[in-house]
Amino acid sequence: MREFYDDPDRAESPEVDFGSAWRTQGRGPWKVVWLEWTGELVAFDVAGDEVVVVGYAEDRDELVATLAGWAAHMGDENGLAWLVERCDNEPDVDEG
Repeated sequence: MREFYDDPDRAESPEVDFGSAWRTQGRGPWKVVWLEWTGELVAFDVAGDEVVVVGYAEDRDELVATLAGWAAHMGDENGLAWLVERCDNEPDVDEG
């Protein structure tokens, strides 16, 4: 995770928190944040050191609208897949 934040735009960027109890294939927890300056929607493996960019968004309000209802899916067995699918289906949010 340190390497990920070596980029000053990532390290100093304001973040929007999308929760820290996400799961994928039953594994977790993962923390998901959106980095305003890079537009990256990022998942961090809370128990390890894995970092995954799951999507991109240039606009915070559009991302929040795209991910409406995210809290209800965070604890799902494969909630991160729901998150990635939402990003794939939004024209202004592309998978990274």
